[in-house]
Amino acid sequence: MTYKAIVKELIRNDAKAWVEKLLNENGIAFRYTLSETTELKHDKESNTILWTAKIEIKMEGQKDLLTVYAGGAADDFLGICHSVLWNKDMKKILWMANYDTRKSLGIKTFQIA
Repeated sequence: MTYKAIVKELIRNDAKAWVEKLLNENGIAFRYTLSETTELKHDKESNTILWTAKIEIKMEGQKDLLTVYAGGAADDFLGICHSVLWNKDMKKILWMANYDTRKSLGIKTFQIA
């Protein structure tokens, strides 16, 4: 397994766990999630990896999977950090990890859809 493959797997697992944690903390019923790392971009100036992961959620009582995208950064110092959750076309921010950013965007509650 290459270094890049290991990083992709670590990010995939972290993004999936973050979304599941948000769902559980907000009392949103789901059966399972599927995930894949869709993008890794190395920022050479800051020596940081910017990442995006696709998360598919099987919601309780729903036939189709709900797709969201998580994004964040990873580096040697802080490890894997998640920061944003987008809707399926990545045009709407559903959640930000940082409270002040959520506040400035007017996001008051976690809503997955």
